[in-house]
Amino acid sequence: MHGLVRRILPSLFALGLTCSGQQWEIGGAAGYGIYRNVAVTSGTLSGTAGFKHGMLFSAVAGHHPYNRLSGEFRYTFRDGDIKITSGSTKVGFRGDAHALHYDALLHAASKNSLIRPFFAFGGGMKVFRGNEPERAGQPLSQLAAFRETTEIKPMLSVGAGAAASFGSHMRLRVDARDYITPFPTKVIEPNPRARLNGALHDIVVLIGISGVF
Repeated sequence: MHGLVRRILPSLFALGLTCSGQQWEIGGAAGYGIYRNVAVTSGTLSGTAGFKHGMLFSAVAGHHPYNRLSGEFRYTFRDGDIKITSGSTKVGFRGDAHALHYDALLHAASKNSLIRPFFAFGGGMKVFRGNEPERAGQPLSQLAAFRETTEIKPMLSVGAGAAASFGSHMRLRVDARDYITPFPTKVIEPNPRARLNGALHDIVVLIGISGVF
C-alpha cells in the first residue's frame, strides 16, 4: 500500500502543477451574419435560395491548457428568415438557425500577451428551422418550397479573431467565422425539376466579453 501511495502522490502533484497553469473562459457575444446563399435553377428560371442576413447571439466556454493552443465550445442563435429570390421577385418565410460546434484556436501570441490574434477551425452541427405554416400556391415554387420543419446538418467552422485583455480576468473578443453546411433541403425543399449548386456559407462577425479564471 505504501509503495502504491509513493507512486501515486508524485503523479498527482505533477498533475496539480499542470492544471494550475490552465485557464478557463466563459463569455457571450452578439453580432451580424451574412449568408452566401445557393443558386437554384429550373429550366429557364433561375434564382437563389437560403436565408436572410441578420443578428446573432452567442455563448462560449473555452479551455486554455497550452501557451499557443486552446479549444472552445460555442453556441450561436441565428435570427434569419428563409428566402427565395428570382429577379425582382422575393418570397420569405419565418425561420432561424442554431449552431453548436467545437473549435481549436491557434494563437499568434502567448498567454500573457495583451492582445492575442488567433486562427480557429473546427466543426459541429447546425439546426435549421422553418417556423410558420406552409402556404399553398407559394410564389417561385418552380424553384423551391418552404417547409415547417426542423433539419440538422453537419457544419464546418473556420475563421480568425483576436482577444484583448483588460483587468486580470476579462477579455474583449472579436471573432469572424464562416459556417459551412450542406443545403437544408427539408426546410427549403427544391422542386424535383430544380438543381441546387454549392454549399451554404454563413459568414458571421461577433463582438463579445469573456471572463477568465
